[in-house]
Amino acid sequence: MPATAANTRTLGVREASAARFRPRAPLDQPAGNPAITQAVARARSGDREAVRVLYARYEDSVYGYVLSMIRDQREAEHVTSQVFLTLMSVVHEHEPRLAPFTSWLLRVARDVAVDHLRQQHSVPCEAAHEPRPHADDSAHERPWKGAQAVEVGSDEEANVTVLRHLVGLTPGEQSELTDSDRAPAARAAAS
Repeated sequence: MPATAANTRTLGVREASAARFRPRAPLDQPAGNPAITQAVARARSGDREAVRVLYARYEDSVYGYVLSMIRDQREAEHVTSQVFLTLMSVVHEHEPRLAPFTSWLLRVARDVAVDHLRQQHSVPCEAAHEPRPHADDSAHERPWKGAQAVEVGSDEEANVTVLRHLVGLTPGEQSELTDSDRAPAARAAAS
């Protein structure tokens, strides 16, 4: 049974994508469609009627491509409309000698869809800088082991343990810190 606009809503996302992505005509004919070529040229000069022609021709293909990335029919419809709104402002950037119009249009659709996905999955700044939980369970044992070492070892061992495991200093940073702490004491003892 061929998918129509009426029964596409009842299909699953994968079936709807497959049903809607079948273009009514080949996307680019080898010699190019003169009507589409002319519509692109008119759209580049700001003709809104030409954009309507391009919309009528490519809406199904753009929608199917966007749906394959977005996986939500309503959102894909919204993004498809955004693609054609964007098209009105960027169609002058299309260079026919560099890429066929359809390839360029699908690239615009991809960019708009990716921007849409990024906006939906934004991460607040605070969440991006929160410390990540450690993958292993030994992270929960480290403070206890460090506290145990502080209680059992000498003062210098306790300082090394605290600086390494609780403060997170590298051995080099510990050495610099403890050497600078010893320097005033060594100078005082020498005088």
